[in-house]
Amino acid sequence: MRSRILLALADPFLTAGYKAFLLAERHEVLIAGNALDCLDALRDRSPLVLVLDHDLLWGSGEGILSLMKEENEIPSIPVLILTSHPSELTEELLPFSDYAIMIKPLAPGVLVDVVRNLVDHARYEMGVSIR
Repeated sequence: MRSRILLALADPFLTAGYKAFLLAERHEVLIAGNALDCLDALRDRSPLVLVLDHDLLWGSGEGILSLMKEENEIPSIPVLILTSHPSELTEELLPFSDYAIMIKPLAPGVLVDVVRNLVDHARYEMGVSIR
């Protein structure tokens, strides 16, 4: 079963590299280069996992996390947050049970492993077979 992963990153080079590795793992990959596109994809495309750049353009990752907590239209899904400053994120993440914080840039193999774990957890929570 293919999992839909939303990559919401400010850096197009990281996006291209991460996309290639996730496609090789047979995921469906959605791309959002800014916060507005990310919100649209979260509302309309039903990703299973969000890979979110804390420095996302036009609203930041912080804004996305805030809206995920507040808006019913946006599903609560596992989030991998990529940041240069992890200490800034603690308060924003208190309501999220399924998240990981990693320092960027993240090695593609590590990204794949973390996404795999978040996908497995999301499927378990939904009662879907993991493999």
